[in-house]
Amino acid sequence: MPKVKANRYWNNHKNVDSAFDNLEKELGHIPTSREFRDVNECAFKAIANGRYNSDIKTWNGYLTYRDKKVNQERGIWTPKKIDEAFDTLESQLKKTPSQDEFINKYSGAMKSIRRGIFSGINSWNDYLKHRGKLVLHDIGRWSSPNKIDEAFDRLEESLGRTPRRKDFVIKYAGALSAIVQGRYNKNIHYWNEYLMFRNRVINKKSGKDTTLILESLLEEGGTQ
Repeated sequence: MPKVKANRYWNNHKNVDSAFDNLEKELGHIPTSREFRDVNECAFKAIANGRYNSDIKTWNGYLTYRDKKVNQERGIWTPKKIDEAFDTLESQLKKTPSQDEFINKYSGAMKSIRRGIFSGINSWNDYLKHRGKLVLHDIGRWSSPNKIDEAFDRLEESLGRTPRRKDFVIKYAGALSAIVQGRYNKNIHYWNEYLMFRNRVINKKSGKDTTLILESLLEEGGTQ
């Protein structure tokens, strides 16, 4: 479409609204500015240049005008808000979000993570580990039983007691996954079985833990 013709087409607010509505229906959620711009660059420019409406020149302004929920990125991304956003997206997707999925929905939150809003955390994988989620490259890292035992021993020494499953998964989610999958020992699939094998006292309250979500192994959330 020639530039002049394209400008005339997108100067009509009905065409812009139609493009937005179609994309919203296709995605199943309110498009982010990036999502809309990637598909309808000329329509996005019409909004940004005030050709859609002379009083509207921002994406959030357009969303407000259309009575849509304004992108949360207008606010400040605190650790609490980032965790809440992650939990919401994880619930919607029914799996651990990938980095791309999180950025598409909350790019500002990802920027805050990279800037160190969480102490000692500057990447997606670091954040996943902080939240006790499995990181894909941990599969190879925990292929050796000795490495798992060394990680357990380090944690035990730092805690001054036998680690609980919760302690271990927060620090070494990939190692616990290896235990549950039988990659540590084909006859060991539960945390208490591992503790017995290492001659440690069993926490009877924990029982046989089958709650580790291994589906995250199959998705791209652990890649950077």
